[in-house]
Amino acid sequence: MLRFIALFKFMQALTLLLVALAAFQLLRPEIATMVQEWMDTLPIESEQNLVQQFIGWATGLGTQQVVALGFGALVYAALFLLEGVGLWRRKTWAEWLTVVATALPIPLEIYEVVNHLSPLRVAAFVANVVIVTLLVVHLRKLAQLRLALVRHD
Repeated sequence: MLRFIALFKFMQALTLLLVALAAFQLLRPEIATMVQEWMDTLPIESEQNLVQQFIGWATGLGTQQVVALGFGALVYAALFLLEGVGLWRRKTWAEWLTVVATALPIPLEIYEVVNHLSPLRVAAFVANVVIVTLLVVHLRKLAQLRLALVRHD
């Protein structure tokens, strides 16, 4: 179970690293122009409309916002990488870190699911609730086992 969650954290870290790299590339005027030109060639269809909206939003950001997006993505990528490595090595501190870091945004995710229902938001919410639940159950069993060992000695 911990290895599966660690792999999930590694995938999140990789995704955010790619977002950070893409954000920093948008700081180069020739890249931003190329992306805008590519976006203009996409046919307007439902699947690509979301892509066009995202790219339009990203290319419309100011320099400071792009830098903040890039550094924010890097910070979260580092957090997810730290969680993943700790979980892979079966470290209790990583389990607690993952519980806290994953549980903190759940109220915001509930708000987003209720007010802006989408399959991606529901999937993210469900994944985070499952991860928190599995880790809390695991940590409780681990604590009970340690308590039993202490009583035995």
